[in-house]
Amino acid sequence: MAPPSPSAPSPERPLSTRQISRLVNYLDDNLLSIVRAYQKRHEPQASVRTLRAYLDLWKPCVEVIAATPLHQESVPVRDTYLFRVLSEMTEGVRGFDITSASAKEADMELMYVLYWMDVLDKLWAARFHQRHVSLREIQDESKATFPTPTEASRVPEVLASATSLGSPVSEAEADPPASVPKYSVTDSIRLRDEMLDAKEQLFGWMRDQLGVPRPPVMEDAWTESLRAMDEPENVPPNEMSTERPLAEPALTMPREEKEEDEEEETVMETSTDRHYAQLFKHKLDPDASDEEEDEAAEEEAPPMKRAKATDKTHLAFWDTHFASLFARSLHHLRPDAV
Repeated sequence: MAPPSPSAPSPERPLSTRQISRLVNYLDDNLLSIVRAYQKRHEPQASVRTLRAYLDLWKPCVEVIAATPLHQESVPVRDTYLFRVLSEMTEGVRGFDITSASAKEADMELMYVLYWMDVLDKLWAARFHQRHVSLREIQDESKATFPTPTEASRVPEVLASATSLGSPVSEAEADPPASVPKYSVTDSIRLRDEMLDAKEQLFGWMRDQLGVPRPPVMEDAWTESLRAMDEPENVPPNEMSTERPLAEPALTMPREEKEEDEEEETVMETSTDRHYAQLFKHKLDPDASDEEEDEAAEEEAPPMKRAKATDKTHLAFWDTHFASLFARSLHHLRPDAV
């Protein structure tokens, strides 16, 4: 099955049952080939050894999905495989390490990640508006904000520019076509969770590649409320059990087993004491100078990767855009909007 032209989709022409079957087979084979290439990325003769090459593999698959008509018969296939592309692509990106690449190469590949995430975000936003869009137009818009490797010369200019976000997709018509079904509430919740997790993971991955510490993880209000409900003082009095727990019978341990347990505890205490003694011995030595302590610490510390020297302006750009991944889609997937 040859991929249809993304610049000339046929949204008004529904697919037959046979065409849908061929579409599913094509997408399954395409995704399987991507997975196999990804698993062999560390082999010397691998065809996909760089992040750029990996992202290039997704082009035919995304073109076919974007050109699939939004009709009752084929839209479930379109939604299912667009979700898989989002999930598998973002997971695959995190499997690449670009810390050994040059600063120029790393910037280009990070920009390419933003480009693809922006394309997926716009495809999903158009889906929520129940309208078909041209993939070529989406790609041109995303490329203007996030240059692809074919326009790598623009990357330094974009990094030095303001960190404003890209232009959002234009709003949908007041009355979307009746033939385009709405995205279900259940699928919306699942997609929102997937996008939020992907955004968080990609943001942390980006900072790892730049040698910048990840920000502290903050618990959301929902997690804190659940934890508060587990506290005994928050349980209503009428829901607290008034029955006294039965006393468990005391078990008498044989003398031999008791002696063996005491020996194990002694060994564990000795190893623990040795660990903390090794950990604090430099800090507790009043006669050692600061330089001697630093030299000793460097000798004992395991080798670490050298962090990249990231310009503050560049870091602000990466932070802004990676923290805003899927902003258009997540706007439509808000709990009060679903």
